[in-house]
Amino acid sequence: MSYQNYSFPGGEGTGTGSGPGLRDPDDKIQKSDSAYQRHMDKASEAVPAGPGMRNGPGGHSSSPKHPEDAHNLDNAETLRASSTDMSERKDIQHRSTLSKVRTYMGLEPEAPILEGHDVHHHLTWSSVRVIMREPFTEFFGTFVMILFGNGSVAQVLLSTGETTAPGGNGFGQYQSISWGWGLGVMLGIYVAGDSGGFLNPAITLCFCVYRKLPWRRLPIYFLAQLLGAFCASGVVYANYITAIDQVNGQGMRTVPPAKGATAGKPIWLSFSLSCDLFLIWY
Repeated sequence: MSYQNYSFPGGEGTGTGSGPGLRDPDDKIQKSDSAYQRHMDKASEAVPAGPGMRNGPGGHSSSPKHPEDAHNLDNAETLRASSTDMSERKDIQHRSTLSKVRTYMGLEPEAPILEGHDVHHHLTWSSVRVIMREPFTEFFGTFVMILFGNGSVAQVLLSTGETTAPGGNGFGQYQSISWGWGLGVMLGIYVAGDSGGFLNPAITLCFCVYRKLPWRRLPIYFLAQLLGAFCASGVVYANYITAIDQVNGQGMRTVPPAKGATAGKPIWLSFSLSCDLFLIWY
């Protein structure tokens, strides 16, 4: 094909219309501006409107060409907005339910959670943690206290007369028990700081009587402290079961007033002493 078949826009023989650059009169695409416009219209119908969609030779971006496309986009935005509002309403309703449950248990409506800590309210376990935060802290605080306290007692009493120990008379003395209980109480209060660090049903009861602690809080705190103490005692027992068998005999357990008793009244003695000390102090 020679250049004689082409003509410049505005020159002789250009015919009607003008396209970009040289134009071939026999080319359906370059034949006229209307053909080019029809081509772009077909492309816009095949591909959804977007930032790069062109309306004409100028190539400027525009909104969807057809009214139904604009209507669909408006509907999508409306659905997203309504979905967000519904999610926010559900979250507020769920928070209100958690607050009501906590209030019914005698706890503060809002759990003592530090700012910046994410709480996934849509998860069941996260909701349980929010409701039971203070009882859980009492459980773990009591667990730590008994673990150190009873562990030190078991270490000293069960190793009495052990000649292989340094000094030839067991692993630890009475002062070891004092240090063990002191550290246990200190660490237990650190762990249970959010709940008040009661760590003892007797202390909790006295606070309900004399310090206006809600009575509804007593049952859940009592249960948490009892379970924490039993779990810690189970850990100590499992750790020293061999030593207990050596002292009492294989598979035998003794209680006071039997000599060498390893179980019995100390729990009730501790409860009564705690009540007496609290009454004397306050």
